[in-house]
This record gives sequence, C-alpha cells and structure tokens, in this order.
Amino acid sequence: RFFLDYNRLNTLTNRSITIDDAKHFIANSAERYDFVATDLPAAYSIQTATLYSAPFFAEIARHMNPGGVFVVNLTSEFTPDDEVSRRITAGLLANFKEVMVVTPKSVGWSFAYTSDRLPFDRAAIETALRDSGEQEFVIYETSAVRAFVGAARPITLDSMDIVLHVSWDWIRGRLD
Repeated sequence: RFFLDYNRLNTLTNRSITIDDAKHFIANSAERYDFVATDLPAAYSIQTATLYSAPFFAEIARHMNPGGVFVVNLTSEFTPDDEVSRRITAGLLANFKEVMVVTPKSVGWSFAYTSDRLPFDRAAIETALRDSGEQEFVIYETSAVRAFVGAARPITLDSMDIVLHVSWDWIRGRLD
C-alpha cells in the first residue's frame, strides 16, 4: 500500500506475486522487475545467509528495471554497532547506487529500500509512515547509510560467519 502512488499497484492487472526459492527463481528468470520485496528469515543457516549476500544482491540488481526498487529486511535494527545489519547493508551498497534504511519503532528492526535511482525521497517515506499510523521512526539516506556501514564487509559466499553471529545473538538473548 505504500507504493500505490509510485507504481499504481492498485490499478495494474499485469502484476504477479511468485512464491519460490529466491535463488532458484532469480537464477532462472529472464524477466526484469520494477519492484522486488523479500521476506527472509534471519541468517541462522548458510542457506538463508546466502540470501543476504552481495552475490545474491548482484543477481537482484541485474534483474531490476531503471528506477526499480528492491526491499529487504535487515533482521535487526540498523545501528553503528550492529554488525549483521551493517554487513547486509554493505552488500546492498556494493550493488545499488542508493540505499535508504527505515526503522519504524512498531516493528523493531530496519528495512532497506535500494535502487540505482529511488523513485521516492525521504519526505515521501515520512508521509507514508505517518499516513499508516507510524509516529516514531528513523530514516537514513544513502550518505548516512554509508557512514554507518563504515568498513563493514559485505556478506559473501566465502564469509558465512554471519550465521555464527546471528545464532550467537539469538542464544545470548535467550540466556539473559
């Protein structure tokens, strides 16, 4: 519902939602897309961690139309000291020119909106959040995202240590 004004989703008859293994689908697709949204579980295993990797993001980027938007959850709140969200975002920055990160308080974790040319700006996101009842949120534009990511390395197929970090955070949270 937040993209109705931008992509006329409520008036289009040529749209579809596909449920499939993401790596399988994107590897076998010749299509190009205006909008891709992923609903990924946290990277508790190698299988899901690959879906947060720079190579997977590169495949998504390869299939995006100009101005197309890719949305991914960062599995946690995007902060300067959160390694997982920073590394996921580093992979996005390696593949897209613009990355906007939004953290609505009601959700408790962050989402990245990525594109080579986002078709909306910060003000539009703020309006959409407020219109949906969200009163507390944080929005980071690309320059702030780059500053937060700093020297964090993107997740690659050779650096799946992120699985250990995510699992350890989950275990530690249950022990506290």
